[in-house]
Amino acid sequence: MPAHNKNSLIDLAVASVSGGVRVQADVRYDDGDPVIDEDVLGVLRDGSSGETTQLTLGSRGNAGQYVTDVPLEAGEWDLEVDAVTYTRGVRTVHFTLSDTGEVSNMAFVAALPNNIERPTTARSRIGMILVWAVVVAFGVLIVFVVVELRRRSKTADV
Repeated sequence: MPAHNKNSLIDLAVASVSGGVRVQADVRYDDGDPVIDEDVLGVLRDGSSGETTQLTLGSRGNAGQYVTDVPLEAGEWDLEVDAVTYTRGVRTVHFTLSDTGEVSNMAFVAALPNNIERPTTARSRIGMILVWAVVVAFGVLIVFVVVELRRRSKTADV
């Protein structure tokens, strides 16, 4: 198995299904290999009200393919999908859902504003807890070393 970096590429598709849309994200490493067992999360924002819905895409079909069906009403929508556990990749699209249920005017756009709450997974929360635990432990170790060196320095002076 080849070594991969933490970056991923997301090909994002939005298609009509009965009562809403199907969101499909194909997540791949830079070299084209599929990202397997990734946590793929999304945020769907209503273009008129600004209300958001958090999404979790499950793996389905081909390796590296993540899908969810979302009930939606007609309107303008922004969708941001992010790979969050093993890789880092984000893709944001804008699309229109017509009264007849057809998806149109899909365009790739800049990421959603930072004030939008994004979903997290248990794995990503555990990862952040572990990072902070290591940082705190390292800080305690540095304080201990400094105190011990000062104590030994004072003992040597006596």
